[in-house]
Amino acid sequence: GVSVFDGACGSGQLEQYIKMTHLTAVEIQKDSCDAIRHNYPTAKVFHQSFFTDLDTDLDTDLDCVAMNPPFSIKFKDLSDAEQANIQALFPWKKSGVVDDVFVLKAMQYSKRWGFFILFPGVGYRNTEKKFRELITPHLVELSTIENAFDDTTISVIFIVLDKLKNGGECYGELYDCKTMQVIHSHTITPD
Repeated sequence: GVSVFDGACGSGQLEQYIKMTHLTAVEIQKDSCDAIRHNYPTAKVFHQSFFTDLDTDLDTDLDCVAMNPPFSIKFKDLSDAEQANIQALFPWKKSGVVDDVFVLKAMQYSKRWGFFILFPGVGYRNTEKKFRELITPHLVELSTIENAFDDTTISVIFIVLDKLKNGGECYGELYDCKTMQVIHSHTITPD
């Protein structure tokens, strides 16, 4: 029983796997907002871009974030207002994609935990270097998931962040959703 924030909620499909006491959702598509309200009648739903000024009624003390944000939205394709809002929070962000911003901004709404499904590029693209520096001390898990989606063969990464953790070991695995098997697991100390 946890309260959950999702800043790119879609219709709330990810949340069906979580025993929630409360859902706070941000979603840019109206049809998806309607689906969230139907699927989770008590959810607090905000129909707006995650990169605009979020409503002051938004909960900021939720137990965790659970999010599968859209992959590879380009910073330069956002409106001037969205870009300005991002740079007000993260001054170094001036280009690239905003996969990292989804994570960093979403963690502001969690008391402690963050669970994210992300495009693997956040692990190696130069424009996400600052992101990696910021999250590394808080990494609890960094796993690669294969065959996670029916409509693409691209692997994704799954990260778990703990705001209270400050360095140390991190668990990781390679998991195949098709065979439902852990191919490899290990513990590392990320640098």
